[in-house]
Amino acid sequence: MFFRRKFAWVIAITLALSSSPSLASRYAETQTIPDATIQLYQQGIEQFNRGQFPEALKTFDRVLKQARKIGDKKLEGTTLTQIGTIYRRLGLYSQAIEFLEQALAINIASKDKVNVGITLYNLGQVYERLGQYDRALESFQGALAIAKNTQNLFLEATTLHNLGQVYDKLARYDRAIASCNKQLLFINKRAIVKWRDAPSTILA
Repeated sequence: MFFRRKFAWVIAITLALSSSPSLASRYAETQTIPDATIQLYQQGIEQFNRGQFPEALKTFDRVLKQARKIGDKKLEGTTLTQIGTIYRRLGLYSQAIEFLEQALAINIASKDKVNVGITLYNLGQVYERLGQYDRALESFQGALAIAKNTQNLFLEATTLHNLGQVYDKLARYDRAIASCNKQLLFINKRAIVKWRDAPSTILA
């Protein structure tokens, strides 16, 4: 409780400083995704942001089918992560784990480090909500390692916050405070204002 009372505002500041790129900009260099699919993906993001989760699920299911049809593994992995995140938000944790684990396998196989980190982060959130703190720590630590490797400062700062929450629940207050202090360094330097690397899933 100490960590949540004292530092709950940190994550709000972190999110306020962030901006999330479109699918079009993220995959512009490949030019393999049809414009209609990109627009459909962005529609799913907008529905998600409005809290229209059933509608977003239907939209992302259509995107997933199209990704598999054109054989775009990065889009497939990203979409599976989005679907898993929606199930997490709905409290359907078994479904969330199912889709996130599929996403993780595909992201690893396609060497998409950014989405590997994001998927691990979301898995960590699911395990934290299930009270499986050891697995949550493992997932968050994996996400943190990838964030550092890819210099994804936003993912690093956000994961440090969640690590702090888990350490707090385990009554490891020294670790909780250390994680939060590291995150504060990012905020104080405003290093994440121009963050570019992660899709909207990380904000969920």
